[in-house]
Amino acid sequence: MIDKISAGRFAMISPDGRYLFYSTGGDIYWIGAKIIAELQEDILLQNN
Repeated sequence: MIDKISAGRFAMISPDGRYLFYSTGGDIYWIGAKIIAELQEDILLQNN
């Protein structure tokens, strides 16, 4: 879980499309890329 907001840089999806890597505050983090699809679904539901 991300507990603060700061300027992130250099986000990229892994070649297999399973992970999102990003850098913030000089550290590198990763999360499952599935969150992207879930957020898109939430946005679509809110707009309908």
